[in-house]
Amino acid sequence: MNIYLYRILSILLLPVIILLIVIRVVKGKEDKQRIFERFGISGMKRPKGNIIWFHCASVGEANSIFPLIEEIEKKYHFLNFLITTGTVSSAKTVHRKIENKPNLIHQYIPIDCYLCVKLFLMKWQPKLAIYIESELWPNLINSTSNSGCDILLINARISDTSFERWQKFPALINSIAQSVNQVIAQTDDDKSKFEKLHFRNVLLFDSLKYAAKKLPNNAREFGNLIKNIGNRKVFLAASTSDNEEEVLIKTHKNLQNDINNLLTIIAPRHPERLEDIIKSCKYNGLRYAVRSKNDEIKENTSIYICDTLGELGILYRICSTVFIGGSVNSRGGQNPIEPANLSCAIISGNKVKNFKSVYDEFLKKKAAIIVSNQNELERELLILLSDSNLRKKISNNAKELVESKRNVIEKYLAEIEPYLKPLN
Repeated sequence: MNIYLYRILSILLLPVIILLIVIRVVKGKEDKQRIFERFGISGMKRPKGNIIWFHCASVGEANSIFPLIEEIEKKYHFLNFLITTGTVSSAKTVHRKIENKPNLIHQYIPIDCYLCVKLFLMKWQPKLAIYIESELWPNLINSTSNSGCDILLINARISDTSFERWQKFPALINSIAQSVNQVIAQTDDDKSKFEKLHFRNVLLFDSLKYAAKKLPNNAREFGNLIKNIGNRKVFLAASTSDNEEEVLIKTHKNLQNDINNLLTIIAPRHPERLEDIIKSCKYNGLRYAVRSKNDEIKENTSIYICDTLGELGILYRICSTVFIGGSVNSRGGQNPIEPANLSCAIISGNKVKNFKSVYDEFLKKKAAIIVSNQNELERELLILLSDSNLRKKISNNAKELVESKRNVIEKYLAEIEPYLKPLN
């Protein structure tokens, strides 16, 4: 398949895509108030001047770009920044960060239909597109390049599955590769894959996430939660997904006799999974409280479900021991840098392919613990929760590692600047 056939298919399949988007709206996975943005149509006015476009697939990528945007703004204060995301949760993350900043605009990314992409590009006319991490959409990338816009892939990664799939469509991936000016890969493995797919100018840097600022705190909510928890031993399971909560709830049940007055806080990556977590608590005979319902944490509360967004900064400051979700199932792990920034001792499952290079560094510096099954999780948690010196040692190692990598932002900026200077 070549890019021209792909374009035609994307137009012919538009009715099916519209139906799928409507289904996602019904399920709460799309923002129905802004659904036309997914088709390249926007009611917002385009600001005057040049626009730099950042595309971030999800919350983690959205958080990682703001230190870079701030550094660019210092030198190129006349630029406007368009930030696109694909999920409702990432849109909320961006909106919290761009309030009262008229030169920063958020839009939902258009679906990869040729007509929708063309409408989007005609509206916003970006001069430089910077795509974060792993999304390779043929119409989006090819049409953006054809519009005269330079394209950079930064913090880029490509999964084994995607790599094998793209090798089956050499003409299509070649049109994408030739449209991209430069790639900055996350790992040696990612760099090799991009080069084998014939991308040009492929470099290797540490993850852009190392430059991220500490997650924000809310002093009032922090104080209220500390008061409500009291002097209980507390453990946080952050960004959990796909039935990982079942494992963690059973872990709590097995540890509660060894650790007196243990409280487990579960912060699911997708709050809409609340009912599944409640069912698991009931099945295991454990008392629970729900944050979105303003439930109080009582003496007999075993599980506190934080089904709210944007509060991990509070929870990481409260909990010195943290399990990072998405690492027991096939999600590929979540970002350990955020809790490391806030002096947490980190435990993770062993399925962390999305953050392999980061976890390799953490393990090398003894800054995290990786477990392979529930028995290992219970054993390591029991040790960590019982040994404050060990918790402090692991958390200090993690924080020192993150601090040592913070200058990565300067390396990224040095590669991006040649594309910014002509916009003066």
